[in-house]
Amino acid sequence: MKNLKYIIYFFSLALIFSCGEDDVDSITNPGTFTDSNQVNIGFTDSNDGMLLLEDGGTVTYTVTLSEALAADATVSFAMSSSDGSAEASFSSVVISAGSTSADVTVTFTDDGQNDSAGEVNTFTIANVEYPSSPTLYLTYDGSSRTSNVFDTLPLIVDTIAGDVAIRLDWAGSEDLDLYLRDEPGFAGGNPNIDFSWFGQPETMTMPGALGDGEYYIGVDNFNVTPPYSVACTLVVTFPDGQSELLLSELTDFIWIKVTKETTATGVRYLINI
Repeated sequence: MKNLKYIIYFFSLALIFSCGEDDVDSITNPGTFTDSNQVNIGFTDSNDGMLLLEDGGTVTYTVTLSEALAADATVSFAMSSSDGSAEASFSSVVISAGSTSADVTVTFTDDGQNDSAGEVNTFTIANVEYPSSPTLYLTYDGSSRTSNVFDTLPLIVDTIAGDVAIRLDWAGSEDLDLYLRDEPGFAGGNPNIDFSWFGQPETMTMPGALGDGEYYIGVDNFNVTPPYSVACTLVVTFPDGQSELLLSELTDFIWIKVTKETTATGVRYLINI
């Protein structure tokens, strides 16, 4: 007889948790369990993939058991980051005896890195403590929760499929230029998707046929060294008629990132101004 910990299988990784008496020989021989003592645990909320402000943004996740337990279960968590510098505060939670779920709130703090493009954080269950018998076979379903945190939240536009019209207008005699590219600059040597150099206003189109991905709107005061100040309006109009003002003053050559995502109901644009 050994006093062992519960075995929770997370894909091929075995995590060991405290439990009551069992007659297994080792952690590699967990014995035979029946459906009557198997309980699943995982996330059941709908907050996966949230877009959040890095400095002070919060999100709440729900962790759920497939059935209530006879004693309290303490669940702890872990977080990883796409840039290796996840900065967030959260605590373990207790799923009380007789209950099946508990909420955990994550609060983000600024990690000091440039996250204008969005930092992806992944939140997982790290451990469960259940100091009681009889033995349970507690299985982690492998679910996780991700969040995208930004220094400044992007503008989010949900629309329908189709072309996006882009218009740059100004009142002065300056020579402003407009570009649409798949990179923020010209170092890659790729051709412009569209451009407008000789008009006033300048107009161009982001074709609806473009695939999902990252694109960049460039605005430049041709042959003028910054700093400068040009009052202008950069407006994008979406296929369903929505319009957004992206710029009201130009002080330098800028690139505005536009991320296109096809959704179940249409198209979503994330615009980092």
